[in-house]
Amino acid sequence: MKFITAVLLFLSHFAFAQTGEDILKASNNFLNTLDDVQRESITYQFEDSLRTKWTNLPVGMVPRSGLQYALLSFESRIAFHRVLSSYLSSQGYLKTTGIMHLDDVLNSVYDYAYEEGQISQQQLDRMRGLQWGHDNYYIA
Repeated sequence: MKFITAVLLFLSHFAFAQTGEDILKASNNFLNTLDDVQRESITYQFEDSLRTKWTNLPVGMVPRSGLQYALLSFESRIAFHRVLSSYLSSQGYLKTTGIMHLDDVLNSVYDYAYEEGQISQQQLDRMRGLQWGHDNYYIA
């Protein structure tokens, strides 16, 4: 029984766990897709207070530090998703990317509501001013 447990623990490490080496490799690959200005905009010293200042409020309400997802090249986007998938579980990755895409759904719902006369132009403009959107996430 001890042998089977040891084998299962050994296999589970390789089948389910991400290693620090995997995360480091994915992170470095992502950083290598960025130019110097982009790399500088996402990198903070551990002691920097900006490292811990974040918000879940819309970009239109609170400005962000870091690099806007929309400004990433196609290559950088792929590398960034590899970083996410290297340290998040599959459920965590799907939840994260799903939340990003839901912002676009929210915009579509408000556009539809406006087209159907359910909300005014002022209400639509207020929602657009919040700048919800998949591309309005920031990396730091």
